[in-house]
Amino acid sequence: MNRTGIISVFFVVMILSSTSCTSGIPQQEYDRVSNEMRAAQNQLASLQGKLAEAESLQAQYEELTDRNATLESEFDTMQTRHEELSAEYDELNIKYDTIQTEYETLDAKYQKLSAEYEDLSKRYEAAVEKVVEIAEEDVEQALFELINKDRIDKGLDILPWREGLHKRAKENSIYLATNKGLLYPEYERRWREVYWATGYNSADEIAEATHLAWQNRDEYEKHFLWTYLDFGAVGVYKSEDIFYITYLGDHIQQ
Repeated sequence: MNRTGIISVFFVVMILSSTSCTSGIPQQEYDRVSNEMRAAQNQLASLQGKLAEAESLQAQYEELTDRNATLESEFDTMQTRHEELSAEYDELNIKYDTIQTEYETLDAKYQKLSAEYEDLSKRYEAAVEKVVEIAEEDVEQALFELINKDRIDKGLDILPWREGLHKRAKENSIYLATNKGLLYPEYERRWREVYWATGYNSADEIAEATHLAWQNRDEYEKHFLWTYLDFGAVGVYKSEDIFYITYLGDHIQQ
């Protein structure tokens, strides 16, 4: 029953009450109507309380409806952001997989290069240890023997070793190692060749490599196999891992 119906009942009861007092209605009927009126009044009061409660609940419902709409809007915003983040995550995950693949490829190359470096380091250390044991005098004698062998093969006399010439050849090799230049660039009476070697394992290997390099020069015949040479010498100087080698030949002026 709505509020209008309740008020209508109340007025009907009031009219009946007024009529009964003036028309001589029996007391029993009057009491019945009075009781019904009180019951109606109580019912009205109860309905009014329920109406007030219903209005409060309606207000709460409307407030909750508004809050729900706000929460739905926030949820939609969060859902949209979630979808954006999910898309970003998928993109980053693809990039991560690509980077991971590139990293694994580079790591494999690094491991290979590292192994090669270790191998080269060991080989270098072994080569350096062997080179350290090579004496300068051994290289000088081995190379001088090869030069004299070429002279013998050409039917020429061997060159005797001249200590004074050896001293000057040695000085030239030292100067070459220190200053990267020649000490006697314009000495006309002596034939000179210069060479530097590294990475060999014995005096013979250094001598053979130097001899081959000199043989391939156009001036080899003139400087080493000249008929009128009377003596020669080889001067070797080792600086760190490099052997600086000078050959000098000379003849006795008449």
